[in-house]
Amino acid sequence: MTGIGAREVRSNLFGGAMLPAVALGLAWPLMGLSLVALLGYPLLTLRIIHSIRLRGMTEREARIYAVFCVIGKIPSAYGQIRYWLRHARGRRTSLIEYK
Repeated sequence: MTGIGAREVRSNLFGGAMLPAVALGLAWPLMGLSLVALLGYPLLTLRIIHSIRLRGMTEREARIYAVFCVIGKIPSAYGQIRYWLRHARGRRTSLIEYK
């Protein structure tokens, strides 16, 4: 996957679909040990906070921004997967226009 936005697509698919699916899917066989992988979310939040603080945002604004960036990975991954499934079936996806 290359091109404009490819990094964001990969990030959303990993953080919003693959990581939670694997962590939850292996939780029972690994006696919950795989759930440690979900600690990546707080670490990502801290990384975003640090990055945004360097750009001049206040601590409070940076925390809010970071939390919603991480939470947003799940619906973004859902939308991307839904698009690809519809595209593979030959269905057109409609454009959502905000006014």
